[in-house]
Amino acid sequence: MSIALQIIIALSIVVFISLYFGSKGGKERTSIKGFFWGGSSLSGKQLTQLILSTSFSFNAILYHAWLGYAIGWSAILIQLLWVLSFIWVRKYSSEIIELKKYGTMHGSIEHYFGRAAGTLAAFASIIGFTLLIGWEITVVLDIMTSNLDTGKIQYSYILAIIFCIIVSIYTIRGGIKGNLKANTIQNLIAIIALIVLMVFLFYKNNGGVFYGFNSIPKLWVALGLGGLITNMVFSLVWQFVDMSNWQNIASASSVKQVKKGLKLSAFWVLVFPGVIGTGVGIAMSNIPNLNDNTILESTISIIYEYPWILIPSLIGFFAVMFSTLDGYLLSSAQSFSWDILYKRKIEEALDDRLAKEEESNILRYIFTIIMAIAIIGGVGTLFIHKLGVQLFHLVYIVTVSHLSLFPTVFILLINKKKKRTVLRFDGLSSILSGLLIGFGFVVFSIIYDSDSALTWSATIGLVSAFFVGLIGGQLKTK
Repeated sequence: MSIALQIIIALSIVVFISLYFGSKGGKERTSIKGFFWGGSSLSGKQLTQLILSTSFSFNAILYHAWLGYAIGWSAILIQLLWVLSFIWVRKYSSEIIELKKYGTMHGSIEHYFGRAAGTLAAFASIIGFTLLIGWEITVVLDIMTSNLDTGKIQYSYILAIIFCIIVSIYTIRGGIKGNLKANTIQNLIAIIALIVLMVFLFYKNNGGVFYGFNSIPKLWVALGLGGLITNMVFSLVWQFVDMSNWQNIASASSVKQVKKGLKLSAFWVLVFPGVIGTGVGIAMSNIPNLNDNTILESTISIIYEYPWILIPSLIGFFAVMFSTLDGYLLSSAQSFSWDILYKRKIEEALDDRLAKEEESNILRYIFTIIMAIAIIGGVGTLFIHKLGVQLFHLVYIVTVSHLSLFPTVFILLINKKKKRTVLRFDGLSSILSGLLIGFGFVVFSIIYDSDSALTWSATIGLVSAFFVGLIGGQLKTK
């Protein structure tokens, strides 16, 4: 059986599941609040499924497999920071729920720091999520089509368009509740597939090479100091600046359910993709000279001759991809429509003051936005990559876009929790400096081929955002 046929079989199964379950959004999808928040009726377990679907991404599998390959079980120590991020943001559950009256994370920034700061934050999130959509699709396609004999580029663009249309259709038809139903099945499929793949690889490769917990220095060598620090900072603060996380929290029925969902998420992301993804990498560790770009491609090559393993693995990969894409797509569309395009109309809808006919018209425009973001992210990023731009650079653009928001978001939450102004802060200058300095380092790294500048870009951007925001806040009070 050719790999092209196996890809078609695997993709068809995931497409059917995604369209069938993802289209069951219920009556809530007919309103703007219902479409994006599902009537704010989700339980902690349901919230966990949504959060897991974005954390359990193809990007995450690739990352943890490579870490497992490079440093063995020590990779779990890095994942613990990701776990701690859920515990940390859980402390601010009440504040985030209360801030939902301003719509989004960016709406909250606008309320406390001004319209310009909120709009700039929204654009930063949209840029980041659009690239993440494209990154997820491009990496999957690179790995899939690298094993096709002919027509690699043609296959890539055709599949990219198919992916974009499919995820757009069931997201439009189901909203966040449809995503929840699809994600629940997709997550289960992906978990089973990843376990089966890990067990098979351990068997096929004679158990791989076992690394103990003394191999963190290998990670330092592999990533460099800047890469290691940025990785740790990113893992620790991502949940605060992930707009899809704010969207998911807003869909919960109560603060109690939010806290339950975040606690469960902390456990499950440690297991999947943390422990199991790491295990896949360790199972490959007796194969020399692999890197983060070739480890899963090599995995596909190993299981190529075993359809009973390859097809379930492909089903799992596609399920992971779709479950991640729909969350990014929904949060991107919410950011663009709520914070930029229909700001005042959305405020009326949140207060139940918008006429039903007008609300329905806006929803139809939002459906177009969803399709447009999917196509721009998926096909656009693939096109840029085919021109020779490394995905490594795109990942750091995403990282800069989001980490630049952290000081502003965190100061906002601290002041909200203390019910007073603990620190005077200027959100606009903070976000602007973080983006300019962070992107500046990315551009410098591309021009001068400096990996060091690239790996430090997001961390330096975040630090500058913090200090510039503090200075700006003090100057405003004088």
